Amino acid sequence: ASSLIHEAVYLKGPGNSEIHADTLVTSISQTLPYWELVFDNSKLVGGEIYKLQLKTGILFNTKKEAVSLGHPYKYSFLGTDCAGHGEYRAGVCHCEQGYAGIRCDRCDEAGGYEDSKPGNPELVCVK
Repeated sequence: ASSLIHEAVYLKGPGNSEIHADTLVTSISQTLPYWELVFDNSKLVGGEIYKLQLKTGILFNTKKEAVSLGHPYKYSFLGTDCAGHGEYRAGVCHCEQGYAGIRCDRCDEAGGYEDSKPGNPELVCVK
């Protein structure tokens, strides 16, 4: 199923280019099925518009009906730079000690870390 999703879902970019995800994570459950697609942002151009697309005739539900992108759409874009405080691997930021959050963009308060320079745009977490 993962390879079919990878084939069917893509970003439509400038000049009708098709950009497929580099990483795909699926969660199929009765309550909350979802697909998490990770695109290499070196393939994306700033200021351009990209639209998530689904090729028809590839994915079908258990009733053999074609799958479509339903409403409401929920898309989120996450940079892979991990705010300069972590390493991006397998679709996730792995934060350096003292940093937390999905982008490593806050201090790990549960671990006893705080911003040494509050109000300064550069985050520096210390214990």
